[in-house]
Amino acid sequence: MKSNYFDTAILIFALSKEAENKRKPFMALQSLGEVLHISTLNKVKNTGLDYYHFDEYLQQGNTFGDRITHATQAIFDKGYQNVIIIGNDTPGLTSKILKDTSKCLKNDTNVIGLSKDGGLYLIGISKKSFDRDEFQKLAWEDSQLSSSFLKLMHQKATNVFCLRTLYDVDSFQDLLKIKLIELGDLAQFTILLLSSLRSIANNIFFENKLLTSFVYQYILGTRGSPLKLFR
Repeated sequence: MKSNYFDTAILIFALSKEAENKRKPFMALQSLGEVLHISTLNKVKNTGLDYYHFDEYLQQGNTFGDRITHATQAIFDKGYQNVIIIGNDTPGLTSKILKDTSKCLKNDTNVIGLSKDGGLYLIGISKKSFDRDEFQKLAWEDSQLSSSFLKLMHQKATNVFCLRTLYDVDSFQDLLKIKLIELGDLAQFTILLLSSLRSIANNIFFENKLLTSFVYQYILGTRGSPLKLFR
């Protein structure tokens, strides 16, 4: 049932926590996958917009393009005029970004959020801009996804607003690249990340305090020991 006056819904297109841990084993460390999932869900709820989570049990189709197109069409079929598509692996995504996307869609402007790897962490698209066959044929799971989407929107003479570029978490190395600007929003995620690094350090016989302090300063850009977080 539609409850928001923007006629916009958020589609969380992501695997369940269990399936994501199998696909990305590093996510199972200290429940990082669960933290990301909960963090994403809280940000979505804070927008006040309707939302739907299509995990592996609801997704239909043989390819990624088939599955995400089917899910998007399913949201439009519920009567919404705009859909905001996100995953659950972008720590830098905020409620404000989602709200701003909704405002753009209300003003007939589609939206994309570019990932550092050339993909997209967010797509905001209106029903009148959505064509099932064209959407399915985009360069999904490819570094050319953003350019293929922009080309399609250009052909439709549709305005597109580009959000700031963010990191997706596709590997453990990606975690180390993320500078946490919004510490308050991602504090729990940070703590679990550092706890995981400490566990790894123990396994490879590094000095625990030295490595943890180094990573803490690298990610947060602060000084001092975070060891009290784990006591």
